[in-house]
Amino acid sequence: MKILKFGGKSLSNGEGLNKVVSIISDKVNQGEQIAVVVSARGNATDELEYILKLAAKNGDYKTLLENFKTYQISDYPQVDLSEEFNVLDKLFEGVSLIGDYSNKIKDQILSKGELLSAKLLTAILKEKGVPANFVDSRELLKTDSKFGDAQPLEQLSKKNVVNYFKEHNGSTVNIVTGFIGSNNNNDTTTLGRNGSNYTASLIANYLNAEELQNFTHVDGIYTANPDLVADAKKIEYLSFNEANELANFGATILHAKTIIPLLEKNIPLRILNTFNHENRGTLITSDSAKEGIKTLSVLENLSLVNLEGRGLLGKSGVDARIFKVMGDHNISVSIISQGSSERGIGLVVATDKATTAMIELEKEFENDFYSKDVNQITVTDNVSVISIIGQDLSTFHKPYTALIKNKIVPILFNNTVTGKNVSLVVKKSELNKALNVIHGEIFGVSKKINIAIFGHGLVGGTLINQILESAAAIEKRKDIKLNVFAIANSKKVLLNKNGVTSDWKNQIQKEGLEYTINDVIAYANQHHLENLIAIDNTASATFVENYISLIESSFDLI
Repeated sequence: MKILKFGGKSLSNGEGLNKVVSIISDKVNQGEQIAVVVSARGNATDELEYILKLAAKNGDYKTLLENFKTYQISDYPQVDLSEEFNVLDKLFEGVSLIGDYSNKIKDQILSKGELLSAKLLTAILKEKGVPANFVDSRELLKTDSKFGDAQPLEQLSKKNVVNYFKEHNGSTVNIVTGFIGSNNNNDTTTLGRNGSNYTASLIANYLNAEELQNFTHVDGIYTANPDLVADAKKIEYLSFNEANELANFGATILHAKTIIPLLEKNIPLRILNTFNHENRGTLITSDSAKEGIKTLSVLENLSLVNLEGRGLLGKSGVDARIFKVMGDHNISVSIISQGSSERGIGLVVATDKATTAMIELEKEFENDFYSKDVNQITVTDNVSVISIIGQDLSTFHKPYTALIKNKIVPILFNNTVTGKNVSLVVKKSELNKALNVIHGEIFGVSKKINIAIFGHGLVGGTLINQILESAAAIEKRKDIKLNVFAIANSKKVLLNKNGVTSDWKNQIQKEGLEYTINDVIAYANQHHLENLIAIDNTASATFVENYISLIESSFDLI
């Protein structure tokens, strides 16, 4: 048996839902034995959470709730989802009257996204002649009572799943709600955000599935987020260990707990694109993939909490005190960095937890402030973490040097115990550029050189045309991509982040903008252009006055 899991974007109205129905129908027609786990459709979970917060503030939640219902049923009005809608009406009304809600109530509300999704998909498949069976995973997955992040009771859950599939299997396709379970009192619980992947992984484990196929809206896992790095390439194969590193360091396509149940039973995980079903995706197995750097992953919405104190050098128990504070207030630490010359510890935490962390640490170390063992505790907001999966320190100097050359100085970095993953903390404003610089340095893609040319007379114009005419051959021969993003004369500049064309003379006359040197610098910063070169082909003595500004903005000069 194969387990198919479909994400929220795959199940959205229109093309998404149609593609899902087509994929399931094709597999049934080909005689494949499958079970399906679904997420909430579209942005249902986020919408329900927003409506919940609005209702608790006694806001006008009813309009948004009606819009939510309309979307859920709009393409298939014949499907009866009134049972779930009625429960939502009552729950939101109660929250609005009381002006507050518990995590238990929140789990009941958020669970409706998956229940609506599974009921709708089951009804559509039946309409299409596919034998389908709706499965409420609350009857199968029994958990503890930690609402919002419940942990499955493994033996009981496994027994329930195995027995259920013995009775309801064969030619019937079971459509299972992801993300949700129930405790021993049958109260609804949820498995944490992105928990539908975890549900699918657990069911694959319990049923000894042949493969887990995770259908998303991308072709697989890439060397970096394609939205941030245009040159990102799809990875064909990953090991479970590498995928686990990715999950822990920000790859939203995976849930951090998904890998372990698959690894236990050596069940392959394939990441596929619902909208490009011919693509083979990324296959994740227990086999050790070829060593080397695999991908860059990113964590955002983070802050850096720094504790500094000369007087703490050599004192035992300091780390234990810090982490006790973090544990007592449920603050997860993603990156830790320590300095020894001036005793300092940097902790990277979620931004919404940073103020609490600082306040509670100040309380813990109050006496140390008086004795001046602790100098200060500070918070730096708006930081991001870039993790280079597969990187070790032996070659780390290459991407690090490339960052420094581009005027990006990491706030701190560390490597994992295995030595195969280096993480850098950078300013959020530098994230995009930093990703492109690192990606261009370590992966097999052409290094991009972004060029601004000032002056386009006989010499300057000839140089521009030579660069444009030779660019393809140089890229092929040297793996260097010359990108002329700016051409300027004394009055106007032509800007194009993707590179000017051979028609640049006409374009600068028609589209050229009045400018100062700071406008060109700002354009390069706005579009995160790396490896900058400015070429002065002017006959102007005054243009030399711009050299300092260009150098300070990480341009090399010719």
